Amino acid sequence: MITKKKHRSGLFGRHLNYKLLVIGISIGAVGFINSGTTVRADLTPSVVDEQKNSTVQESNLEIPKDALYSGNYGEQGVTDIQWYISSDKVLHLCSGNIQNNTGSKTSPWSKYSDDITKVSFDGTVVLPRYVEYLFANLKNVTEFDNLNNLSMPDTEDWTGTFSGDTSLKEMDFPKWDGSITRAFSEFSHMFENDTSLTSVDISGWDVDNVTTMENMFAGDTALEKVGVKFFEQAPFADIASLSNVKNMFENDSSLKTLDLSNWGMWTKRDLMDTTTMFKGTNLQSIKLSTLNQFTDGTALPAKNASRWLNIGNGTAQDPQGDKSFSTASIADYYDGSNIIRYPYSDVEKDKFKIDTFVPDKHVMGDLVIKSNLSDQTVHSVTGNIGDIVKVKVPLIKGYTSDKDYVSAKINDDGSITTTDKVFYKKDQTNHSSSSSHSTAPSQNHNNNDSNINSNVQMMYRKLTVMTYSDKPFARLYMWDSGSAMKLVTNRALQKDSGWLSDEQLNINGKYYYRVATNEWVKAEDVYVYQSHSVDVETKPGNVKDLYKAEGNRIENRALAQQSKWYSDITANINDQKYYRVGTNEFVKASDVTEY
Repeated sequence: MITKKKHRSGLFGRHLNYKLLVIGISIGAVGFINSGTTVRADLTPSVVDEQKNSTVQESNLEIPKDALYSGNYGEQGVTDIQWYISSDKVLHLCSGNIQNNTGSKTSPWSKYSDDITKVSFDGTVVLPRYVEYLFANLKNVTEFDNLNNLSMPDTEDWTGTFSGDTSLKEMDFPKWDGSITRAFSEFSHMFENDTSLTSVDISGWDVDNVTTMENMFAGDTALEKVGVKFFEQAPFADIASLSNVKNMFENDSSLKTLDLSNWGMWTKRDLMDTTTMFKGTNLQSIKLSTLNQFTDGTALPAKNASRWLNIGNGTAQDPQGDKSFSTASIADYYDGSNIIRYPYSDVEKDKFKIDTFVPDKHVMGDLVIKSNLSDQTVHSVTGNIGDIVKVKVPLIKGYTSDKDYVSAKINDDGSITTTDKVFYKKDQTNHSSSSSHSTAPSQNHNNNDSNINSNVQMMYRKLTVMTYSDKPFARLYMWDSGSAMKLVTNRALQKDSGWLSDEQLNINGKYYYRVATNEWVKAEDVYVYQSHSVDVETKPGNVKDLYKAEGNRIENRALAQQSKWYSDITANINDQKYYRVGTNEFVKASDVTEY
């Protein structure tokens, strides 16, 4: 059993004034030292162990007298790695060959993890074929030095190599060329649960032959930036080898942006399963291109948003693009229908297009302002989550307000609030005993139905409505306060977009929802929904039918029994509750359970 101690004085503990003369190498070989002392050279497979004074190997290593631990870790018949942990808690690895670490899910040095804060490669260190978990669970290591001293002639498998290094802050790898990195094949769990890691960049590596990146960055809750690039024919690269990206960025809640635009995701066999690739993330932007394709049900979560929009000619704060997909499935748009494939023709190269998508955080809702008379409600206040907006104070006939505007905040939950209060002073020139609002009539009504005339019925209740994804847009109408609606010719609602409605009209049996100050959409062009982000599992038994929002059963698709899906909204279709699991694919609530 190894115990913590200072290194003993011995052949490796003091400077040698004589040289090692190797006569021959075999099992039980003998070396002669010119002092006349005979020492056995240990050539059996090495394990991490404290250096024995009776062992001599060809090395220039001089271990400091105050080293905490020392030892060797090498391959049979090959020069072992000599190592020691210095008093300043640095694990020094000197020239030699490291043996495979297969069969273990932790580092050979993990038992010394309390005394290692840095790993330094002081000479040419030859990595083995399998670097599995070689430096895993070194919980106090903050950095790796001299990575350019690594030699990797046969290295393939990086499974879990740096996983569980919870103090590691960044990995600054050398720009190894393709002759080195092209042999890499396994990256699963490589940096998993490195909770202090903020950035990783391997974008200079040729990783076109990597087969799995499952859980590669999972649990890296501090990760803000990651670079992985497939660049054999950049930007027209083919990653036909990659087949597994499950949970690749799972719970990376600090990750702000990703660039996958150079990932040629069409493969020569079945498309890789991407469904849980982004599980638990909260990205602020993602860059995608016509090279990308995702499997159905690939959720890309976004806090307080139900869909993603491309920026187009706008900005991240005000996207003006014409493409969108729901948070429930990025495959709503990137389903392979527009993908360009390898090998690429000149025509297909001309089709290469990159879009930056951001969560649609646009909100429209009511603001209640406290006043000395009564609460004043302003309808259809708009803005983006996190914005501070100026809102005009409602006018009251016969009164003057002490301010013209209040500042309101659009909160994370979509509500709009203000801490400003308004004081109304009665005009001296107006002796009217009554007052009335000059704003929309909904401010003076409760939730009961109110008959405007015999042909028009107005209802006041808050609803959220969604336009259909398989229709190009939804027409808007203006109401003249009579019994007629006038078509708005220069504006319409985008497909698959959600809107808040606070008033509904029934005009001669036709229903309309108000979505702006005097802009209405026909009930037949939208459906009512509620935001509800949840994971659901289909119940045992037969496959579960899918339906469109219009209520039609989908003939060629269904959900397998006991399969798991992400849903972002619920809707009432034909008087039954449904969960949305695709752009326009709903499953009955009676066929699933939340978990």
